[in-house]
Amino acid sequence: MNLKGINRYQHFGFRRPWLEHFFEYGTECFTMGQLGNRQYDALRVWLREAELLTPSSKGEKSGLPTPLCDRLRPLGAGNPLVWAIIWTNLAYSSIISKWYMLYTQSGEIYDKAELVFMLGDDYSQSTRDNAVTALLETLRHSPIGAVLKQGIPIPDGVSFKYLKHGWDSPEVLAILYSVYKYAEETGKYTTTLTALENARGNAELKGVDPVSIFGLNPVKLKEILQDIAIAYPNYLRVVFQQDLDNIVLVPEKKAIDILDLVAE
Repeated sequence: MNLKGINRYQHFGFRRPWLEHFFEYGTECFTMGQLGNRQYDALRVWLREAELLTPSSKGEKSGLPTPLCDRLRPLGAGNPLVWAIIWTNLAYSSIISKWYMLYTQSGEIYDKAELVFMLGDDYSQSTRDNAVTALLETLRHSPIGAVLKQGIPIPDGVSFKYLKHGWDSPEVLAILYSVYKYAEETGKYTTTLTALENARGNAELKGVDPVSIFGLNPVKLKEILQDIAIAYPNYLRVVFQQDLDNIVLVPEKKAIDILDLVAE
């Protein structure tokens, strides 16, 4: 996997209190001095990669909150669905997050040194160390770690180890969002379970499937998709019989449209 850009965060992770700060004050938060300048710089990067903040432009140094941000803000920074959507978006824009999704295994325990070693030696020790620190801070200080169970912090002396358990009780709307995100990125609104399985772990492909993103049991994904097809037939259809395992989405709908279902 091309790891260029793994160290964009100055070793700071994406913390729940930072998202609360941004949700409450919007881009005005960047001038409030509640965080240090380097922390604000890191927050901007995380927000852009999470698709909550537009890239900076002339006359707008920090960018602007996105329509997705406007939809997620009322749900609150403690809502697991908010962080599931963030984690899904990071699969496509955060190199270190995508690497972690693709190359670590559910049920395994990792420490910082092991992850730094697993990144290989194409980049300096400090670059790899800072990238892993930012990732592990995100797991420790946001619901992604303990609630979505992507890296449950386990005290280990003065440090932590992290159990990648995998999200065993995922919210169906989070899975539906991730499937639509996959379709948007690949252009494939009709796919199969077999195609998702064959693409799993391949960093060269555009799409990242829900099993990789959330550490799901592959068998459980089939059950979840069947449940979604029953609950939301206007968004997803499946044909799982004999030799068919088709997953059919609606090309006119986008991932952000899934949030229309939150109030239902």
